[in-house]
Amino acid sequence: MTSKTGPIGPNVIKVHVFQPSGRKVYTVIGKAKEYWTAPDLDFCSCRSFYFGALSSGKPCYHLIGVHKVIRQKSFSSLDFVDYDYDRFIMAIISDSSKNVLTP
Repeated sequence: MTSKTGPIGPNVIKVHVFQPSGRKVYTVIGKAKEYWTAPDLDFCSCRSFYFGALSSGKPCYHLIGVHKVIRQKSFSSLDFVDYDYDRFIMAIISDSSKNVLTP
């Protein structure tokens, strides 16, 4: 799959797996920023999602790419321990607010 900025695949979509709970967090490495996606909720932290996808009902290309690599099982997987989950999520929230609030 190709996005506006290049191919979407295992080198740009990563699943962070927290053990032993098995919780998963998906990230997409964009041209200039990294975005958090929740494919089961059809959510992405990119500006396109906030300013376009929410009003049009169509997913951004990050979500389309994540859904595709999940179906194909062709993503990079990174393992973490559950102890790191809260700090990881806090960092994502901090970065996400910057992605949306700054051009």
